[in-house]
Amino acid sequence: MNFITHYAFDRKGPSSYFTLGVAIPDLLPLAGRHLRVPYRQLMNHAFEGHEAEEYWLLKGVLHHFYTDRVFHDSVFFQREREFILPFLHTLFDQNPNQRYFFLTHVFVEFYLDRVIQMSEVNLAEEFYKHFHETDFKQSAQYLGQFSGKPFDALVNHLEVFRDRQYLHAYREEEGFLYALNRTIKRTGIISLETIHPERFHEVMMPYEVGLHKRLDQLFPEMQAGFKALGYSVAY
Repeated sequence: MNFITHYAFDRKGPSSYFTLGVAIPDLLPLAGRHLRVPYRQLMNHAFEGHEAEEYWLLKGVLHHFYTDRVFHDSVFFQREREFILPFLHTLFDQNPNQRYFFLTHVFVEFYLDRVIQMSEVNLAEEFYKHFHETDFKQSAQYLGQFSGKPFDALVNHLEVFRDRQYLHAYREEEGFLYALNRTIKRTGIISLETIHPERFHEVMMPYEVGLHKRLDQLFPEMQAGFKALGYSVAY
C-alpha cells in the first residue's frame, strides 16, 4: 500500500505522530538505503514508558508493517494483480521480457492511491496537515534512538515531502504517469517514457474504472485480515 491508501484506511488515527509513523517506512528509501526501522525488534518492543509523541510514532511504524502484510496477503490484492495483468500485456506489447510480477504490484498500489483520491478530493490535503503538526527533528531522534543509528538524513526528505505535496498530482493524468514512471525507473528495470501518455491512459482507463467499482471491497477485507492475524489496531 502507498501513502494515500494507508491514510484512507487509518484516517481516524489517534495522533499526527501515528500518521507520520505509518508513512515513515515508505519515506525511508528516499533518504537512504541504510535507513531501516528493525521490524522484528519493533514487534517485540514494550511501548510503555515512552513520551506520547514517540509512542505513537513507533506504533504507527509498526502498524504500517502489519497493514502491508495483511494487504499483500489479501484476496483483493492478488485479484487486482490478475485483473491488471492483461492491460499491462497490452501496454507493453506482449513483451515477454518485462517483469510483470513486479509491475502488477507497483501499478495496483499506484492506481489505488489515484482512485481513492478521485473519490475523496480532500483526502491528500487532510493527510498532509498531519505533517505540519509533527516535529521532524524530534521524530528522527526517536527513530535513531530506537534503531541505534542516526536518522538525521530523514529530516530534509520529510520537509520536501510535506512542502511539495506531490500526491495531489495523482489526480491528474500527467502527474500520475510522471510519479509512476519515477518509481519504476528507480529500479533500473524499465521506463514508461517510450509510451505516449494518451496511449497509456487509453489502455489503462478500463482497469481504473473497474477498480473504482471494486474499491469498497478492500477495507472490510483488511479488517477481517487483521482479525485473522490476531492483531489489534493500535487505537
